[in-house]
Amino acid sequence: MQIRGMWTYRIPLATVAVAALGALAPAAAFSVSLRHWIWMAGLIVTSLPLLWETLHGVLHGKFAADLVASFAVIAAIILGQPLVGLVIVLMQSGGEALEKLAEGRATDALRALQEAAPDIVHKLSGNSVADVPVESIVVGDAILVRPGEMIPCDGTVLRGESHLDTASLTGEPVPLAITIGSTVMSGSINMEGPLVIEVVHVAAESQYAKIVALVREAQSSKAPLQRIADKYAVLFTPVTVIVCTIAYGVSGDWDRVLAVLAIATPCPLILA
Repeated sequence: MQIRGMWTYRIPLATVAVAALGALAPAAAFSVSLRHWIWMAGLIVTSLPLLWETLHGVLHGKFAADLVASFAVIAAIILGQPLVGLVIVLMQSGGEALEKLAEGRATDALRALQEAAPDIVHKLSGNSVADVPVESIVVGDAILVRPGEMIPCDGTVLRGESHLDTASLTGEPVPLAITIGSTVMSGSINMEGPLVIEVVHVAAESQYAKIVALVREAQSSKAPLQRIADKYAVLFTPVTVIVCTIAYGVSGDWDRVLAVLAIATPCPLILA
């Protein structure tokens, strides 16, 4: 189990709590050192998951966008600049928390879509109706969709009139009027009268199935900015080190090195 994954939501809260605790310390001269060490101890504790995960990735040949952030945190600890390090840890952990939150919502949406899809379809054979598995329906079959049920397959209305709730497909809150000859999409909810529909696309190839596939793909893929950042991390990291070397060579000030690292850190809040 990844250590940082275990603390995805706790690190941002802990970082803010540490910063607030140090800021609320008494303003007397003797407490300045106490405030500094509160921030420093908090930085070391909250940055450990970030540093471990980065080291683990490097040892396995993975040079991601958070490598520069790890350099910046280490520099902040060495140079005694805990607030700078806490800001970087907050950006890293906050961005990851937002990403995990988005993934969780996508997972919930996917689960809701899959659970809502009907497993049983009312198939018409002459004047009789038989409940059969949705997988057994083929193009050209006639199916009955009663009020309150979801349309399982894309098709054309043969009999009946009703209104469909298409909000889950189009986001449109106004019900869509349906009559004989209308084209209907799977995933729509029949609101009123019963409809007899001729299947045009089976459930596995229907509009609803495509939406489920798109949600699943979006859930498993990275954002374009994240892919770009990870792709160029191998090149970006040595360039950053070179700029840091130049900054120190010109100024002789290690704080300039920390400034370069902090500015060069890809902001995960934006990436998320």
